[in-house]
Amino acid sequence: MTKLINKKIKAFSIAEAVLAIFVTILCINLLVNLLANIKSADRRHEPINNVAMAYVQLDRFLKDDGPFEVDSDKSRFNQIVIRKRTGEKDGEPIYGDRYNLEHYKNMIRMRKYDSGTGGHMPLILKISRASFSYGEDYFKIHLTESDKRKSDLTFKTEKPLPKKKKDDKKDKEQDSKSAKKKDDNETKEKKKAEKA
Repeated sequence: MTKLINKKIKAFSIAEAVLAIFVTILCINLLVNLLANIKSADRRHEPINNVAMAYVQLDRFLKDDGPFEVDSDKSRFNQIVIRKRTGEKDGEPIYGDRYNLEHYKNMIRMRKYDSGTGGHMPLILKISRASFSYGEDYFKIHLTESDKRKSDLTFKTEKPLPKKKKDDKKDKEQDSKSAKKKDDNETKEKKKAEKA
């Protein structure tokens, strides 16, 4: 028995165990308070204005990938159809892709016109209502967000090229022929006047 008493047993005493638990609880408490402060600071920041970001993105798309015009034949109060003008041939515009801007569920989305069930690009989320209006060289999106904020976004587009009538070409050709005959007659008269 004397041998067991003289041998030292290495282990935590009760005081050391209580101290270790106290330090652990203190560290956990500090971490919880730190996370709570980070969350409250994040809430205090102004939320990103989705409407402003969407305006910038769509405006940049219209300017960088354009020129675009409003397709007044297919645009309505619930959608705007824009078409990309790729060129001109014989005075008539040539169009490439057409895009449809519309209110769909809780968003304003853009997709290729007549794409059927194809994909779309959400522009503005959390929208409760939206309507559209347009003119010759602009279109507007009138929207109400789910938190009742209202916005009107106006986008500038290109004016459509005037469509030339086929009869106009014939008229111009006839006008140029008659002008040429008139010039020829005037030169003949001048020559006769000089001879006389």
